[in-house]
Amino acid sequence: MTPADPATTTDSRLPLYLDCDTGVDDALALAYLAATPAVDLLGVGSVSGNVDAATGARNTLDLLALLGRSEVPVAVGAHDPLAVGYRGGAPHVHGDNGIGGVVLPPAAGQPVDESAAELLVRLAQENPGRLRVLAIGPLTNLALALRLEPRLPELVAEVTIMGGAALVPGNVTPVAEANIHNDPEAAAEVFDAPWPILLAPLDVTMEHVLTERHRQQIMAVDHPVAPYLGSMLAPYFTHYADVFGEPACAMHDPLAAALAVGALRIGSAPTVAAVVDAGDGPGRGQTVCDLRGRHVGHPEQPGAHCRVVLTLAEPFSQHLVATLQRLAPSVTPSTPALTVVGSINLDLTAVGERLPSAGETVGGATLHRQTGGKGANQAVAAARLAGRSRFIGAVGHDDDGTRMLGDLTAAGVDVSSVATVDAPTGTALIVVDAAGENQIAVCPGANARVDLAGIDLADDETVLCQLEIELDVVVEAARRHRGYFALNAAPARSLPAELIERCDLIIVNESEYALIPELARAALVAVTYGGDGSALYRDGVRIAEAPSLPTQVVNTVGAGDAFCAALVLALRAGHDDATALAVANAVGAHAVADSAAQPHFASLEHYLSGAAATS
Repeated sequence: MTPADPATTTDSRLPLYLDCDTGVDDALALAYLAATPAVDLLGVGSVSGNVDAATGARNTLDLLALLGRSEVPVAVGAHDPLAVGYRGGAPHVHGDNGIGGVVLPPAAGQPVDESAAELLVRLAQENPGRLRVLAIGPLTNLALALRLEPRLPELVAEVTIMGGAALVPGNVTPVAEANIHNDPEAAAEVFDAPWPILLAPLDVTMEHVLTERHRQQIMAVDHPVAPYLGSMLAPYFTHYADVFGEPACAMHDPLAAALAVGALRIGSAPTVAAVVDAGDGPGRGQTVCDLRGRHVGHPEQPGAHCRVVLTLAEPFSQHLVATLQRLAPSVTPSTPALTVVGSINLDLTAVGERLPSAGETVGGATLHRQTGGKGANQAVAAARLAGRSRFIGAVGHDDDGTRMLGDLTAAGVDVSSVATVDAPTGTALIVVDAAGENQIAVCPGANARVDLAGIDLADDETVLCQLEIELDVVVEAARRHRGYFALNAAPARSLPAELIERCDLIIVNESEYALIPELARAALVAVTYGGDGSALYRDGVRIAEAPSLPTQVVNTVGAGDAFCAALVLALRAGHDDATALAVANAVGAHAVADSAAQPHFASLEHYLSGAAATS
């Protein structure tokens, strides 16, 4: 289904009522609907499930405000199931507040005076034969609406339900899925009513998984709701880690939302008789779908009105991400200030009075654990100096990789091109002394698996590489990229002539310059000299220099990386060689005075103005 144009009139869109228990995946479904112009979301009702109905309504109001849809009415629905009291929700899955403990900006709006059941009935009466109902929580409100208006099945075009398990196990008992199990009596009434049902059971929702890479892509969307969605997904991923063997999650509710609006190609979805076990035995809450005809093509079953989606004909994960990306303003995507291809490491840093000599143990150090790696440091510096950067690299399927991708995203780095691979996230073992000098041993891990397959490098991107990833990858990047290409040739190693000739700029420190004599023939080389400043060499001839700035040295680990990012940005912004060096020196001085490998820099303009004032 091709999404409708945003200018489509209300009458041509799909009128939809959403009934939900706003937890983490409900929030994704709500964002999906808001990003789908073909949908006219007429109202939302809350029901107790993941959280109580009142909390669900508040979550919904706050999310709608972030989505720019505060005009959508929200009604508080049933607090208790039909036959028993509310049992407290699922804080172990969705957090105490239903959305992973994330605190949303409070919206000014309040729930309407109607109950959810009353809102549903009114909307059905106002849109007879057209209204679609999407239920992604327990079905209590729908059952109450049926009791209010027995003709409701005649007024509703279709009911899409996320719930049940047809051929697969349940997720709260061996046979029952949570939404149905939370109120089997209500579900039984809803399934018995003679309206068309499109059922999205665990059979299909558990087969389409949202991964950490998708989460990072969502967080990178230029919209106020995106970082909140990404943050609430993190603990949700943790819950599912034991299910999928990695931080990831099933996409129950957004998949049901996509089915409700006709946005997905369905693989297998027979229309069969379906009932709910509302008894008190071990089958309580089971959705019993008559699939006995599956070996003979599912012959027609007289009176059946439940279409059970068993498979899709296309993957859903990227469809969800692409739809959420439509939330961003409709502008041509901006080119990142800098694209960094390189390493990302967990930095385990011991800060002590002095560095150990060979065979010596030095005690009394303090351990720090933070995101590092030359590539990640440079990408973060570029994002903080210029507002946006892109990072291409790899992390492992582990908690360290997940956390560090979150750190980069929070810093403004686009990590959608970072792969998650079957290797441990890279680790750097660092010792720093009281003077800021250091010793570093790097375990590359996932950095050795960086791969440019499927990665596009636009001609107008400025690309910066280092040598903490495989040299073959650096050479491939240089060959493929037709725009400005810079190389931080660290750690020092012999470089092929092809790579040196391709580089528009090579950056090294004084020691690395001495260790790589072939740099004497490079077109443009920047060399840092610590307290003696920095210089630029063209074909081996010094053409510009800038003094260092006085500063207190705390940590030199990320200073060179900050210098690299700043120098490339300043040169690409058109500043003369001496000014660019002075700006990079100022940024490097800020870095060495900070204990973090990824300091919180001011904008590049701030350091430019400082360089101008001291020149």
